[in-house]
Amino acid sequence: MTAFEVGGFFGMAGGIITGALLCKSHGILAVIAGGVGGAVGGLLVGILFGAAMVVLCALASVFWQLITGRLKPDYGNAKRGEKDNAP
Repeated sequence: MTAFEVGGFFGMAGGIITGALLCKSHGILAVIAGGVGGAVGGLLVGILFGAAMVVLCALASVFWQLITGRLKPDYGNAKRGEKDNAP
C-alpha cells in the first residue's frame, strides 16, 4: 500500500468515528450524515497527509545525501576546469 492509500484509509476511518460521535445527540440520520461527512473529510485529509509524508521523506533523503557528501554536482562532459561549450 502507498502512503496515499494508508492515509486515506485511516483518515476515512477516523473521520467516520469522529463525525458519528459528534452528531450522535441529533438522531440516527445525523449520525449517518456525520459519518459520511467525516469519511469524505478524513479521506481528503488522509491523502494530504500521505502527500506530505512523501515530500518530507524526499527532502530528508536529499538533505542526508548533502550532509554525507554523496550528492555531487554533475558537470556533464566538461573536463575539470573547463567550461561546458553547450549552446
